[in-house]
Amino acid sequence: MKESFTTNNNVLNEINTESDIDAGNTSNNRYDNKLFQNDSQQKQNNEFIITSITPTKTTINNILDISTNYNDDIFMFEIKGKTKLNSEINWKIYKSHQEIKDLFENIRMELNKKNISNTYILNTCKLIKGYLNEEITDNIKTISEYIMNFYNSEDGNKLEILNEALSISVISFVNNCEIKPLEGYALKKAEPRFLRSMLKTIFFPLEYLFFKEWNKRWLVLKDEMICYLNSPKTLAGKNAYWFDNEIKIIGKGDKDLEIRYEYKNGITLKFNSRFERDLWKKEIEKRIEKINEDIKNNIYSSYTSMKTNCGAKWFIDGENYFEYLLEQLKNAKESVFITDWFLSPELALKRPINYKEFIDKNNEFRKKLNFSNVSRLMDIFYLLAKKGVKIYILLYSEQTLALSINSFYTELTLKPLHENIFVTRYPKYNISHLWSHNEKLVIIDQKIAFVGGIDLCWGRYDSNKHPIVEEENE
Repeated sequence: MKESFTTNNNVLNEINTESDIDAGNTSNNRYDNKLFQNDSQQKQNNEFIITSITPTKTTINNILDISTNYNDDIFMFEIKGKTKLNSEINWKIYKSHQEIKDLFENIRMELNKKNISNTYILNTCKLIKGYLNEEITDNIKTISEYIMNFYNSEDGNKLEILNEALSISVISFVNNCEIKPLEGYALKKAEPRFLRSMLKTIFFPLEYLFFKEWNKRWLVLKDEMICYLNSPKTLAGKNAYWFDNEIKIIGKGDKDLEIRYEYKNGITLKFNSRFERDLWKKEIEKRIEKINEDIKNNIYSSYTSMKTNCGAKWFIDGENYFEYLLEQLKNAKESVFITDWFLSPELALKRPINYKEFIDKNNEFRKKLNFSNVSRLMDIFYLLAKKGVKIYILLYSEQTLALSINSFYTELTLKPLHENIFVTRYPKYNISHLWSHNEKLVIIDQKIAFVGGIDLCWGRYDSNKHPIVEEENE
């Protein structure tokens, strides 16, 4: 151990000496056993700050929990850090001796290529090149500190090579999440497309002129799906593959992994090594096993696991939807946006209701309206508009010869209720007889959105009992 500490101190002293010479400073005490002295402002600017990297020497068999015929030594690094909102996150990466050695050389090359002048990083990478030719087990803690300090430096977290090595991308810490997904590069086999299939069938040689068989993609493995991005710097990607109880994970050869579905296209991946392939296979299977366990305990007998804390609520029948919508509309503070194919002003969201109460030419009933007894759409809109809520309604302006949804009547009924109610019928001139806007949206205060499915109109109300006729109000 003494020899390793001597080696470390020599490296640190050499770095100090070269750095100070470059800066015109002959003092060797400025380094103070740290590569970088980051100020608090720099840390605030970073999305993520690494607080520690703990290395452990282990074997492939220990990591995979299986016996393999390629049981090489490997280093596991446990990384801990904080996001700018102080959420603590930790994850693990695995590197061989050669990968660690290549990392520092690749960092130096990227700095030179991008003309980034960071004296500490450049000098460290140059000096550590020879240092890594030796047995690195005793010095792995020092190497881990170098990596941590590189990332936390002003230029370090901009280095693509370093982010790739640490499995960090633009979505690693999105929404201040506390669980980081498993990430990394792999080759993805090109998926079948119509043009490619045609070339393969008819003009076989042309297929390889116009299409690559494998494309480098950044993989992201979350609890319930795996997806890929074009690179770790962008959110541009194409497909997400969700896990269910029918998915199959198949290892092929030494490096290939196939994710196969019974009724739809899957994906084939190629990794750098058999260990990397087996590690991803293990992590995917672990998530699928958990989903299968959740499915067994799923009270809805669904094909996938129940979701929690997802911010979404499902409605099956009009009764549940209308009643829940009524309560949310009552709490509106600023605005309500509605788009509908058909909207009926007299529609009651809460049933049963006695419509005879509203047959009043003098509208005396409106004086008695309040949020505790309101049910009809037009009355809800009236009360909300009175207290200053802006209501914007977009309706489909139908072909009157073909449809009897009478959007003109809806506009004529709602607009005069209050100046805060705005109704637009679109399009003004319907040229196409085969087109209609069919969106069904209700957005409250731009915070709660009801999407899809049911227009706020006659003929949409139903309950889980599915009665032939609606219950009457006694």
